[in-house]
Amino acid sequence: MTAIVDTTLEQVMTEIGDFIVAQLGLATGQLVISYPNRVSNPPASPGWIDMTVATRTRLNTNIDGWDMTIDDPTMTTQESHWQLGVQIDCYGPTAEQWVLILETLFRDEMGCDALTFSQPLYADEGTRAPVENDSQQYENRWVMTAYFQYDPVVSTAQDFANTLEIEVVNVFERYPPT
Repeated sequence: MTAIVDTTLEQVMTEIGDFIVAQLGLATGQLVISYPNRVSNPPASPGWIDMTVATRTRLNTNIDGWDMTIDDPTMTTQESHWQLGVQIDCYGPTAEQWVLILETLFRDEMGCDALTFSQPLYADEGTRAPVENDSQQYENRWVMTAYFQYDPVVSTAQDFANTLEIEVVNVFERYPPT
């Protein structure tokens, strides 16, 4: 059996995106998980959000284990903990308010309660970063990075022994000195 992982980066990003959409009341198409090559940006009004994985940092060495409640286990687990930095770019006339809402919720118990695949650790303060569009006009943009912890578990096949046969061997008889 090949190794499998229980929590993927795609699941984490989708869940964070769903939380953002629900809290800001965004419509379909107002949230983009980057990098969408050759896809035009949504309209500047009413605004939209672009989420990008900026960093992924390991927080520990592996924690190995297996399910001790099973009499005859066949799988081992290797758990690792990661800090994920997600850059959130908010565009449009309400970009500053969106960043303020997200900064607040990602530093609150509400953000922790809402997410299951990851947990918010902290969020930095938003920065105003206007961007020039294809018409050489500036669009309102606020950028922030929110940090989350996620703990994927990799499961691999493993042989176990639950009974052993012990045999006493006279070493000198079996392996005489030469």
